[in-house]
Amino acid sequence: MRKLRVRKEILDKEMEARRGLEGPYFVGGFVTKPSSQEIPVFQSFALLPISDYGAPIQSSYERRLYNELGKQKRLVQRPTTSYDVNWNGFIPDGIFIDTEP
Repeated sequence: MRKLRVRKEILDKEMEARRGLEGPYFVGGFVTKPSSQEIPVFQSFALLPISDYGAPIQSSYERRLYNELGKQKRLVQRPTTSYDVNWNGFIPDGIFIDTEP
């Protein structure tokens, strides 16, 4: 397993932004490696909360919902657009793609 370092103040800032939402997370950022002998270091860092099945989530409620849907092997797609005329002005958190309307 490869090791990466992140400065404590950067990690603390990201954890505060998540308001204590426990993992798992997808981690992303910009990494530099000062020398071939040193461990790479995150210069910028972001945590994206995900369900146990890899779906991006925004709350512990969504995590429980998407974890349960994953256990049931339901197919749910997160909307990638902010508006669709079929949604009557609402933006759904997820759309079942394994059923018909």
